[in-house]
Parts: sequence; structure tokens; C-alpha cells
Amino acid sequence: MFRMTMQIISLLTLVSGLFVGCAHKPSTTTSETQNGEQSKSIVKSSSTDVVTQKFQIVEVKDVSFGSVKRYDLRVRVDSVLTSGELESVSRIIIEKLEVTKPHNALIIGYYLPDSDINGLYTAGRAIWAPYGDWAKADESLTGSYSKHQLSLSPGNATGIDQEKVKVSGLSLEEKKKIFFDLVAAQDRGVGDDEAYGIVAKQYNMDESIVRKIAIEGISQGWPMP
Repeated sequence: MFRMTMQIISLLTLVSGLFVGCAHKPSTTTSETQNGEQSKSIVKSSSTDVVTQKFQIVEVKDVSFGSVKRYDLRVRVDSVLTSGELESVSRIIIEKLEVTKPHNALIIGYYLPDSDINGLYTAGRAIWAPYGDWAKADESLTGSYSKHQLSLSPGNATGIDQEKVKVSGLSLEEKKKIFFDLVAAQDRGVGDDEAYGIVAKQYNMDESIVRKIAIEGISQGWPMP
């Protein structure tokens, strides 16, 4: 795993339960698109305009334990969700799953188009559970939602402002390739500082640019080796 990711995100990432696939039993995965689930939209009205946010459920993991039914959903969206959009989209998904997959708790990670859905969420996260706490999933009966609350985390898991760290002058594909090669170098055991230098020389650019691309890649959840 990319060591620099953990340096930036810190141990808080692990505590907050972002990697819920590491639950009490191996997870099983189903694809909602195989079950006929199509992209949907929500419409949010304001005094000046109407904003449409499309979304698509791309993966549903069963991370249940015992009789406690828990599902981890990965959802693709076009852009980072506002707080209002995050709540609206999440409630649409929850309403559907209350019927199709009765549960004790849901965790919904939202991902930008270029993000790896196996990584940290990049466009928002929602938890639907008793008292809004994933760890308290066993404090309600499956299919009973009277204790449930919706807990929302707008933005991305790193807390990095994605717009502020965007590197200009290079195409998205060029930056993703540089990021991928940097991660690959570090995964081979090359020291962090040395890896920056190697990749900078490989692409004939200043090392500081490679470092900036690394931060952008982490915040955007770009694929890693």
C-alpha cells in the first residue's frame, strides 16, 4: 500500500471505519447493475437554478455478521456532493434498500469518475445505522429502522481540498500515469524521497511537481498498482 497515503491520512482513517470490508467475515459482492439498477438523478431546487446530480450504485458488499445484516455500498457520482445532495442521494438509496435488502446498517461511499472504488471515498460518505453509528448495528432488529439516524461526511476521506491541490499544465491521464509509477516505485521498496527523484527524472520534471501530483492523486483516489 502506498506509504505516503497513510502519512497524510493518519491513523484516524482506520479508526473511523472506512475499510468496512474488513468485517467479521469475508465479504460477498453483488453488482446492482446486474439486478437492473440504473443511474438515477436527484433534482435540488434553489432560488436561482436546478442542480441535477446523477449517481450509479456500482457495488454492494455484504459485510454481515451473525444475524446482523450490514451492507457496504460503492456509488459513482460525477462530482463531489454538496451536503444537500449527499443527504438526498443517500435517502433515495436507503429507501430502496429498506425494501430490497432489509438491514441493520448501511455504509455508502461515493466516488468520483476517476477514483478507485476499492480505495477511500472521494465524494462523500453516509452511514445509516442505529444512532448513526455503524458499530451499533446490532442494537436494532433487521428491518426495523426506528432507532436509525443518517450520519453524513461531505467531501473526501483525506480532508484535502481537491480543487486547491490540482496540478495544471498536464493532462489528467499524464498525471494519473505519474502517480501510478510513483506508487509502483515505492511498492518495490524504493525510499519515498528516492522514488520522487526517480519519477521526476523519468518524466523530466521538477521533483516538487511529482510531490504535488502525489497529493492530488491521493485526494482523488486514483488507481494504484
